[in-house]
Amino acid sequence: SATADITVLAATGTAFLRGEIFDDAKGLPLAGASVAVLPAGGASLAAPQPVGADERGRFELPVPAGAATVRITRNGYTSVD
Repeated sequence: SATADITVLAATGTAFLRGEIFDDAKGLPLAGASVAVLPAGGASLAAPQPVGADERGRFELPVPAGAATVRITRNGYTSVD
């Protein structure tokens, strides 16, 4: 299963979003998951540049000003927005 409660709101400039991704069934880090920032509610953002989670499920990516949705994907798992 997949659950997420992620809200991103950067007022001006660029912020950084850091986090960890886990397999909720096993409780283990989910290495190799792809994380991208997408426009939320019709906002205009540059094309998403996904980053991959490291071996500990950790990621960091820049977030431009504006409201955004975070999408997390990995083959074999349910995608989460």
